[in-house]
Amino acid sequence: MDMMPVIPRPRRSGNDTDAESTNYRILYAANAVSRIGSAFFPVGLAFSVLDLTGSAADLGYTLGATALAELGFLLVGGAVADRWPRIRILILSTLCSAAIEALAAITLILGSVHIWELVALSATAGLSGAFSRPAAQGLIPTVVPVGGLQRAISQIRLANSTSFVVGPSLAGLFVAATSPGWAVFVDAASYAAILPLLLRLRGRLDTTKPEDPAASIGFLGQIREGWTEFWARPWVWTVVVQSAFVNMGDYAGFSLLMPVAARELYSGASSLGFLISGTGAGFIIGGLVGISWEPRRPLPVSVSYLLGCAAPLLALALQQPFWVVLLATLVGGFCTEQHGVYWDTLLQQHLPQRILSRVYAYDQLGSELFTPVGYFFGGAVVASMGLLPSLWICVGLIAVPTVLVFTLVAIRGSLHPDSSLFNPAR
Repeated sequence: MDMMPVIPRPRRSGNDTDAESTNYRILYAANAVSRIGSAFFPVGLAFSVLDLTGSAADLGYTLGATALAELGFLLVGGAVADRWPRIRILILSTLCSAAIEALAAITLILGSVHIWELVALSATAGLSGAFSRPAAQGLIPTVVPVGGLQRAISQIRLANSTSFVVGPSLAGLFVAATSPGWAVFVDAASYAAILPLLLRLRGRLDTTKPEDPAASIGFLGQIREGWTEFWARPWVWTVVVQSAFVNMGDYAGFSLLMPVAARELYSGASSLGFLISGTGAGFIIGGLVGISWEPRRPLPVSVSYLLGCAAPLLALALQQPFWVVLLATLVGGFCTEQHGVYWDTLLQQHLPQRILSRVYAYDQLGSELFTPVGYFFGGAVVASMGLLPSLWICVGLIAVPTVLVFTLVAIRGSLHPDSSLFNPAR
């Protein structure tokens, strides 16, 4: 059978399975509440900056501070999550986020805030994500019943996708009815609301770390070990390199070029709203399919789905009718979510628990490494070359590496269990 070597998991009794199911439901509920609240933060932050200075550049600096802080500390967060109990990392990061955002919300509501304080707030949000994301990813396999990992990942991602579709609209209405500061306060309240859930989960888990020989190598040694483990698995870093280019093209195309195309080729803001909703609907459909369908060869399936990210940009580049572009956004969202479900499942099934958070951190860092490049230079490319050539460049950034990596993992037989692509001991 063509499949990757699975790390053995011990047999569990019925009581153990019931306990894991309860733990998973607690984690799922905490994630869902947090995601709904987090949808309010970027909307509140954006309008806070625009109300304060009216400068798009200041908004760019503020939003960029989140990405830079998270990317800058991801490796540290991954090492921390592999060194100490992950549930404790989640609780501490949640507590810090609740306190800092509550303070920021009060400051915004009172009206005594400066732009540098908003930049610092944004950076703090990114810093929290750098610790919470690797810890959460590493925690999922420990609370999911045997055989239910992909279903659990699909359910979690489905909740995230639903919040992506519904959250910003609710946040926009809320800001219009109140003020940006209150939107930030909603996010702070959501962090406070999930603390009892995380504390309950902590009480149900064994938070003692197993004796690990790697702990003696020190903190920096663990980061280096994470790189060694990451590089020893070409099936991981090959897809990460692919994703770095795909994300550069996809993010620049979606965030920069699609609004320009909606204005120049269609009816402007209303068209853009429908296109974003189409992408969100694709996310939801992809998550629903991921709950029930488990491909026999998940790696080439996951890799090939990234080609679908180019669908809406290709339709725009070909200047298709709006309904075709709308359908293409549905396809793009579906393919993006399907890739995410199967890729997350592959990582969590086939990486040892002791290195999972560190390898995940390298995965996220590498996958998003070129994204700021797409943001910073995308506007200049449009200004110098025009919209349509810029769209074709983004399509190429997605399609070319995807075809190359798919050829490697599917046509050249790299899925064989004896292949060095999967077995780092070879």
